[in-house]
Amino acid sequence: CGFGGRLDQNTVGIEAAHIRMRSKNGPNSLNNGMALCMLHHKLFDEGAYHLSSTFEVVISKRFHGTNTDPLLRHAGQKIVLPRSEEDWPHPDFIQWQQRELFKA
Repeated sequence: CGFGGRLDQNTVGIEAAHIRMRSKNGPNSLNNGMALCMLHHKLFDEGAYHLSSTFEVVISKRFHGTNTDPLLRHAGQKIVLPRSEEDWPHPDFIQWQQRELFKA
């Protein structure tokens, strides 16, 4: 989302988010994770949005906010992917999150 908060020399507010949650047998692997700000991590885990097969942000029709809401501004945008394709979010994890968490 572009959040880049720092406290002195330390990045703050950015978290490693599992696509398929660890509590649901998701592995600790780069292709099962994304770096998200705390707000977007929570919204992802709650199912407010998911990634399409082309790595675009898809917002749930059940999510409501103002025109300036930081999530709504990203609808349809492609995420920034790692350089190495093997580290890109794996389709199986994306499909799991869409099926199990996304509020369609």
